[in-house]
Amino acid sequence: RDYDSRTGSVFFRTKDHPRTIPVSPKAKELLDRLAANKKVTDRLFTNAGRAWQSHDWHMPVKLAVRAASLPE
Repeated sequence: RDYDSRTGSVFFRTKDHPRTIPVSPKAKELLDRLAANKKVTDRLFTNAGRAWQSHDWHMPVKLAVRAASLPE
């Protein structure tokens, strides 16, 4: 429900204020592919069918940041 294929944008809810962010053509291509044949209430990104929780992605992202020599 947060991805709009027509406008190529994603809606984010933040504690400060909601934001609508345009995505790149490559990201739109990926999101369109992921959204194909899904209901508007289905998640595009899952962890083995479950919603992602911070403990699922925290360490892999931290390791990727280190591998890319990005600041913490």
